[in-house]
Amino acid sequence: MPMTGPADLINVHSGDVFYWREQGRFGALFQRLTVTGVDTDSVHVVDEQGDPQVFDRRTAQVRWPDGLGRSFLEYPSAQVAAEYELFLLDEQLTHAARELGRLPASVTADRPTRIREVKQLEMAITAWTRAHAAGSYARKEQTA
Repeated sequence: MPMTGPADLINVHSGDVFYWREQGRFGALFQRLTVTGVDTDSVHVVDEQGDPQVFDRRTAQVRWPDGLGRSFLEYPSAQVAAEYELFLLDEQLTHAARELGRLPASVTADRPTRIREVKQLEMAITAWTRAHAAGSYARKEQTA
């Protein structure tokens, strides 16, 4: 997913929403961030889990202890919001697929354990099916 370009942080206020995505060695990062504070040269944000980040106000790039990162904040356009929703659905699919691979029903365990494992497996299949259906619908809407 290509980035749309850095957001202009001149007139940014607490409560504004931006997106941040980055492709790293260990996977993709795509988050919705809410502004919590604005300084002369920086913008303070939190992600949906409440984890804080600081971005340079002039470049909209993330500030790491060793300098600025390559990725930047993006405006919350309809395109970026749709791509974020697709990213979340893909994450759900990946999680559900991992659960499907991790939860084989035991053949040697006692009956209550087998019943619990089969229920977990069924829940993972249901989660995967729902995420896959939602992702297919969202992709179809995005291309329409």
